[in-house]
Amino acid sequence: MDKQQIQGTYNIIAEFTGAFSNPVVIENNNRNKTVTSFDDTFLNFQCINSPAGGAYAYLYKKNKTFVKRARIITNGAEKLRTGLNRSFAVEINIKDRGPLDPASTDLQNFILKFPKFNEWTNFNLVFEPYKRKGDNDELVYLETNNVSVHFDDYNIQSAYIGQPIKFFIELEIDTLGVDIGGRIF
Repeated sequence: MDKQQIQGTYNIIAEFTGAFSNPVVIENNNRNKTVTSFDDTFLNFQCINSPAGGAYAYLYKKNKTFVKRARIITNGAEKLRTGLNRSFAVEINIKDRGPLDPASTDLQNFILKFPKFNEWTNFNLVFEPYKRKGDNDELVYLETNNVSVHFDDYNIQSAYIGQPIKFFIELEIDTLGVDIGGRIF
């Protein structure tokens, strides 16, 4: 398939709190708390800079997508710090879910490592979903199947103990349009 010229920059955001089997809560007892998930979790991305409102955003399989930068947003813990003995706050594997067609092969993925929470990290990586073979689906559905979060859960105000943290990933991408609510933007 021909590679397309880049026409647009989009900010897409998805919650991935559901990747963890139990809610991640503040306990105020561990300088190096780690929570990990290996479950496949669909990422319902929404486009922040789209006039289409709350519709989900999907990438087109035929287009190359450049992930310029990204950040992990921690609702309920905006000043969360990376674990004391960790290089990364979050390591997340994002993959092309493809259709529910077992014949699909060559699914693409990329791994993002964030040194801090709630701050942009430059990645400048290329995602090439058109390399996926064995199906006719034109859209790309993204999911995560491996997430590790490492944070400093110590010296927290007592009012926050037992409170949950919600995790979101925001990507700034360049690509030739996205599908939002069945329309090209």
